[in-house]
Amino acid sequence: MEKEVSTLALAYLGDAVLEIYIRDYVISIGKTKIDQLHKYAIKFVSAKAQSKIYDSIQSILNDEEKIIIKKGRNAKKNIPKNVDMVDYRKSTGVEALLGHLFLKRDDARIQILVEYMIETIEGRESNENREG
Repeated sequence: MEKEVSTLALAYLGDAVLEIYIRDYVISIGKTKIDQLHKYAIKFVSAKAQSKIYDSIQSILNDEEKIIIKKGRNAKKNIPKNVDMVDYRKSTGVEALLGHLFLKRDDARIQILVEYMIETIEGRESNENREG
């Protein structure tokens, strides 16, 4: 079935998948006010954050996942003017991977990758706060 789905459609779906997992996480850590929820979630779903994730996640991907994430990164897409092109392309790769896994119904793998993403962003931020 997935072979019929374009890479950009996978990214479109993966964007929604990531958003749900991140919203669940943000609520689970006690954020309750709408402005808090949105601001905190942006740390994970922005193109810049997903670009960092793209770079760090490579070491835990299998061969099939590496192909999907690279196809997503290389997909031809109009890039908003307010976003760095490299960040946007890498974020599209991450989203395509999540969309692919969602269509495979591989919820366990999605959970593993999203947890890794959260740890990557939270850990990086904790380190930056300690240094700054």
